[in-house]
Amino acid sequence: MSNLLVNHENPRFDNPADNQREAIKHMVDEQKVRIVKLATDIVEFGLNPLEQICVTPTDDDDIYRVLEGNRRVTTLKLIQNPDILSSSEYPSLNKQFKQLAAKVDKKLFDTLDCIVFENETEAEKWIELKHTGPNEGRGTVEWENKQKDYFNERVKGKTSIALQIIRHIKESEHIEQGIKDNADNLAGTTLTRIFGSSPIQDALGITVNNGVVETNLPADEFAKGVSKIAKDLLDGTETSRTLDKSEHREKYAESLKKHSGIDYSKKKSSKTPIKDIVSSSPSPSPPSAAIRPSSTSNSKTGITSTTASDRNELIPKKTKLAIPPSAARVQLIFKELKTLKIESYPNAVGVLFRVFIEFSVDFYVKKHLPSLNSNDSLMKKVDETCKDMVSKNILTKYEVKPIQTAISTPHSLFSMNTFNAYIHNPNMTPKKPDMIHTWNDFGVFLQKLWDNV
Repeated sequence: MSNLLVNHENPRFDNPADNQREAIKHMVDEQKVRIVKLATDIVEFGLNPLEQICVTPTDDDDIYRVLEGNRRVTTLKLIQNPDILSSSEYPSLNKQFKQLAAKVDKKLFDTLDCIVFENETEAEKWIELKHTGPNEGRGTVEWENKQKDYFNERVKGKTSIALQIIRHIKESEHIEQGIKDNADNLAGTTLTRIFGSSPIQDALGITVNNGVVETNLPADEFAKGVSKIAKDLLDGTETSRTLDKSEHREKYAESLKKHSGIDYSKKKSSKTPIKDIVSSSPSPSPPSAAIRPSSTSNSKTGITSTTASDRNELIPKKTKLAIPPSAARVQLIFKELKTLKIESYPNAVGVLFRVFIEFSVDFYVKKHLPSLNSNDSLMKKVDETCKDMVSKNILTKYEVKPIQTAISTPHSLFSMNTFNAYIHNPNMTPKKPDMIHTWNDFGVFLQKLWDNV
């Protein structure tokens, strides 16, 4: 650690530091409690292997100035030597770092992997991309709340209230297709505020039991309330601002009881998780659960959207796409994806799904976007196809949002990176829920794409 110097001119500082001790104090004053949180995490788990510390040589032999990772290096120096912060000036921090120093594995300080740049100029581009936001996709694109929810569900086994509601909307046979198609445009924070509110929960017979949303209303009655809430949010009748206060939500709950059409005489004595009441019976979903035909074509085909747990195939058997005879191989792949059982053939389905999307987009590009290069990445072709379809009113901006989110978020479950990993990463095994939810998000896009090839 003694070979690393905290950058005196770190952008986090209002003014440059004159020396190392002052640079560390600047960092502590700027970060406050966050630096203790970081130190606690490092002591417990070690340094984040996904984040590299970047340095450049100084005029002194074996001494390097930190270009990227100054916060982490400062934290390590304080864990190693808490008295850098005097107990008189920083009594609480000095005490906390001494407690952490007593717990840390001293091997942490034996070696520290760094990336060495010949000079600061070489590193500037990468530091800028890391710290200045998405930069139209070139930089770090943070997960949206919904993507965080998907991650927490997969890794921690916790499904948020918002994600449970969105899934229910997509999968319920009692909710009209226009709402289903725009379910992903419902803000997760707003849904959490609404469905976590006691007055709304009372209006919908809801309780949240160990994180699971349950209701004592039957499927069709529960859907009436959820549909009204979703419609009001989608058409702007209600917003996060109009429902931000508890008294506003109380008034809205009373309106919901009066105007949603819920028949409360049908309440049951026990409550059921909403994921288990997507239909009124165990029979297959009727035609009303199919995606509506494209408004720009005469197609009467549809894409059914059943639950991830009930479906064994990637694509529901009743799904139809207007794939022309000239795309005979694509027709065969489409047929296979409707028959292969995901649990038996996860790798085959994952690879075929990726191929199916690329072939589909290639057919559209050939007809509508001849200026695109055939060697362009799948991400670029999908993005340009989405933009073209919106410009021609084939898709709405709301319908392409799930696709654009997927391609702009490298670690999303639905990203192009994930699709590519199905083929190129020997350690990546496609998972049934991930693939089915991906199909449900891409379904409208693919249907309207083939309607216009």
